[in-house]
Amino acid sequence: MSAVHRTSPPDLGRPPEVRLPPVTRRSMFEGLDLVTLPVPGPPLVVVEAVIDAGSVHDPPGTAGLADLTAHLLPEGAAGLGMLEIAQRLAELGGHLSVGTGHDAAWIRIVVLASNLEPAVELLADLLVRPSFPAEEVERLLAEREIDLVRERDDPGIVASRTFAEELYGVDHPYGQPTSGTLGSVRGLTRQTFQAFYRRRYVPAGGALLAVGPFEPDRVHSAVERAFTGWAGEIAPRADVRPPERPGRGVVLVDRPGSAQSELRVGHLGVPRDHPDHVPLTALDHLLGGSFHSRLNLNLRERRGWTYGVRSRFSFRRGPGPFIVATPVEGPATRAALEEIAGEIARTAAGPIQSEERELAVNGITRSLPRLFETPARIAERVREIVVYDLPDDHFAGYQDRFRAVTVEDLERTAAEHLHPERLMAVVVGDGEAVADELAEVEGFETPLRHRAWKPPEPG
Repeated sequence: MSAVHRTSPPDLGRPPEVRLPPVTRRSMFEGLDLVTLPVPGPPLVVVEAVIDAGSVHDPPGTAGLADLTAHLLPEGAAGLGMLEIAQRLAELGGHLSVGTGHDAAWIRIVVLASNLEPAVELLADLLVRPSFPAEEVERLLAEREIDLVRERDDPGIVASRTFAEELYGVDHPYGQPTSGTLGSVRGLTRQTFQAFYRRRYVPAGGALLAVGPFEPDRVHSAVERAFTGWAGEIAPRADVRPPERPGRGVVLVDRPGSAQSELRVGHLGVPRDHPDHVPLTALDHLLGGSFHSRLNLNLRERRGWTYGVRSRFSFRRGPGPFIVATPVEGPATRAALEEIAGEIARTAAGPIQSEERELAVNGITRSLPRLFETPARIAERVREIVVYDLPDDHFAGYQDRFRAVTVEDLERTAAEHLHPERLMAVVVGDGEAVADELAEVEGFETPLRHRAWKPPEPG
């Protein structure tokens, strides 16, 4: 039996290579694109419709409308009820999922490749001929209201929602939660969903995606048969330009009796299609995107204030937020805010060490293959290309672009995209315990602003 040497880490070798070919686009009808990517592998096919119907299109006071509309599509369509749709899907051996983000909505079916054609037909029924059954509308609204009531007692969710609202403002499309609020959801009706569907669920600006082991012509023929006749007026995109005066300073949401403070710190970031996306992703990894990041080593390992802290650039069509998130012990609230601001400032000023660059690049390139390991994961990457108007070959050579990132690239990116002078923070914690010390926090504008805690409603 050979000896085991524990004095040095094992050589992990070179990570698997990601070789994703460019997608193929075909213009179909009424401005609809068919985007296909044949890939070898298991006999599973993903067919997905991506529609420009994300939450950025929720009219004022109707947050949650886009998300609930998408989730109502499989509840009834083409003369079929929810159970009949589920039965039809089961007969195909398929799986259906629905999702909504800020910038798009999507509905996906995963089936055996032999069932591609009936899966496309079912997708067309759900997308083109939904019925919005009154009883299912009431059920989903009731379930969403229960979820929102529970979320009001979650300090992490409250902190994240407050951060978005304060950073962007309540009138900006990114300032409201995708899932809605109690007030907005209680005002939605079946007629509201039908009107939103008519406005946003049109072919123009949308795309049908297909990923798996198939011939593209087979998908093209299936789509032509199933979707012929789908029409609608072109729906303009939402205005997601940055707000004129993004929020700054410290906002305290008083949650009496909290032993911890939930912190959100950050500022406006950049869109997904920004040319610095790759070095920014690497920069975020070393600042707060991994266990060995600067922020985690400082707040968790060195000071013991938290079990973990993360940072993230949320890339969207418009400038998404750069945000640092962590819970900390109540007595460490002010000090933690100042350390977070300090790490951001030090990273922006440089220098960045070559060892940090190596850890970040290696961590990312080793994790990238997981984003492409199944047809469903590959379809998510294709959706990125569609939603964010990326080049069709965006993911070709993706790992190599990260490997090419230099220390100089990281330092330039940090100087250009980290803005310690523009920081905003939200604290959800015990106001009686932390308010006085938050009156002046180094690295943040004054004065401290207060917001009331909204506890869950009884019953």
